[in-house]
Amino acid sequence: MDYTPTKAYLGAPGFFWGIPGRRTELFEIALQNPTLISRVIIISGLPVNELDPPINLIHDGQVEVCPSLESANGCNGCKAIGNFTNGEVDTILERELSLIQCLRVIIITGESKGIIIREIELLQ
Repeated sequence: MDYTPTKAYLGAPGFFWGIPGRRTELFEIALQNPTLISRVIIISGLPVNELDPPINLIHDGQVEVCPSLESANGCNGCKAIGNFTNGEVDTILERELSLIQCLRVIIITGESKGIIIREIELLQ
């Protein structure tokens, strides 16, 4: 099966399934050009059924936006914009943070099971 990161942000069926998230592990998405973004939504976990909570959530993670990208070092100049609550982040960006070229998800404390990122939306 194909659980690549593009499943989370290209609108394709499926999801991104990562190996167990270790403490301070990063997941970065680089945009081809700096882009004005007004809102960031990230949904982790996979619903099993209507009665049980989703599995493979990011319980303790942070999202950062970064204005630039260096080929050698990845995302640069990053600023925190939100923390995961119940496996989700939904935040409106302040104007001075809205021009971004990179998005970073940081796992703050280790996750014992693999993590699933179901959806990443960057709204203009």
